[in-house]
Amino acid sequence: MRTRATSSGACRLYLWDRDLAAVILRDIAVVEVALRNALCAELVASLGSRWFGDHRLRLDLRLNSAIDAAVDSLTRAGKRVTSDAMTAQLSLGFWVNLLDAKGSEGLWRLGLHRAFPGGRREASRAGARYQRAWVVSQLRLMRVLRNRCAHHEVLINGVPVPGQARRMSVGQGIATYMLLTRMIDRDLAAWMLEDTATDAVLMARPSG
Repeated sequence: MRTRATSSGACRLYLWDRDLAAVILRDIAVVEVALRNALCAELVASLGSRWFGDHRLRLDLRLNSAIDAAVDSLTRAGKRVTSDAMTAQLSLGFWVNLLDAKGSEGLWRLGLHRAFPGGRREASRAGARYQRAWVVSQLRLMRVLRNRCAHHEVLINGVPVPGQARRMSVGQGIATYMLLTRMIDRDLAAWMLEDTATDAVLMARPSG
């Protein structure tokens, strides 16, 4: 039953904002899985199937803590600590930090750059140079958008970008994670364009 509260303009806008967050999280879930699988494949190729125990990944406290917590969680659950299990257990933050950590340039050059076969083309299209720092900047923007949606924070006025005196529009955020998807797998990006509901929700924004 509709009430005065649920039919008010402010309430309709709030509910629309939540709908938008839901479809964005649906999209980013796909990108996140593609990202971690691509990076894991390169870790296996460069460091072996027990990559999570390699000292070259012990770059900072963030990575150390994430790896140790994932191993502990799997062990407590009675699960085997394998590459696939670790890949699923580690959060988006780990994969972003893997490329962002001080000293990660060596891993990038060793093989992590191959996780983004479309990276050079997309960087050129964006007027940027394809390098680790640029990829990290895109990943950070996606993570900011993801976290804002997951924490039920308002999207309508854009998303504050940490460390910068600007806000990213929702449209810019969507464009960023689509760019990342094209960098990882152009076929996946093409499928996402057909599957996503973001355009429909954006067009359905209440007028007042």
